[in-house]
Amino acid sequence: MSPKTPGDEESTRRVSVSRSLGRERNRRPCLLIVHGDAAGELVPLERPVTVVGRGGSADLQLPYTSVSRAHARFELYPEGHVELTDLDSTNGTYVEGAPVTSCFLSEGDIIGIGDVEAFRFGRYDEAEAALQHDLYTTATRDGLTGVLNRRHLLARMRQEFELALRSNTRLCALMIDVDHFKRVNDEHGHAAGDAVLQAVAKSVASTLRTYDLFGRYGGEEFTVLLRHEALDEARILADRLRQRITEAPIPVSSARGDTALALTVSIGVAELVHGQNHEPGHLLAAADRALYRAKALGRNCVCVDERPL
Repeated sequence: MSPKTPGDEESTRRVSVSRSLGRERNRRPCLLIVHGDAAGELVPLERPVTVVGRGGSADLQLPYTSVSRAHARFELYPEGHVELTDLDSTNGTYVEGAPVTSCFLSEGDIIGIGDVEAFRFGRYDEAEAALQHDLYTTATRDGLTGVLNRRHLLARMRQEFELALRSNTRLCALMIDVDHFKRVNDEHGHAAGDAVLQAVAKSVASTLRTYDLFGRYGGEEFTVLLRHEALDEARILADRLRQRITEAPIPVSSARGDTALALTVSIGVAELVHGQNHEPGHLLAAADRALYRAKALGRNCVCVDERPL
């Protein structure tokens, strides 16, 4: 093999630099969500302007009381730079903890919207974005139903609980249990039981608002956390969920053949009561007490725990 000449080395360096620049051009500016039930998801900044706020017209909605209806703007420039501008919000916009009126973002910047540490700015290529999505899904989602897993649900519940206490806003919990679920497994097999859990999760998720928390608490039991809902409103929603599941038989296949199972659920509802010392577990315990009463009353009903937490 012939020895390399200085010209060869320069050529190799140019090719390496060219490839590096090519990879950089393929990396898109993104916001990594670091707060809320969507924590871990990537939001590509593809539009010239992306507005974040609490209002329904915002491109990125953050349903928190400290967030203004149109809070801040991300502006993408042709060369790839991203400028963040506060839109005269009530509680301010922050980068790395410092209040900003307008600034260009750098890799890794943590962005605060009101009192919510909401995003981390970065650039990702297609492979990196796919990896981030897989990591997010594995860490936060139940493998069978696709809703939040117990660990992530409880972690998010603690954050929402503390936020509700700090901002003096309403918070309700629903505990949902599939009635006679053991009978489904015994009579139709575990594959049918899995199909039932998937169908129930899909039915509940499609009824909730995008910012409500919904996860699998364990076995055939699911938990919903409703932000800014009073106890009576939560009870009405719970009964709507119960009716929707009751009125939609679930098709399953087993050794007995294909059939449609008519299912019911029991639901317990509880509300955070302000002005007392609380823990998130107290709210779940209250909802669980109400669920136990619903079971005792014959199942297929909604019960409310009205005792102070």
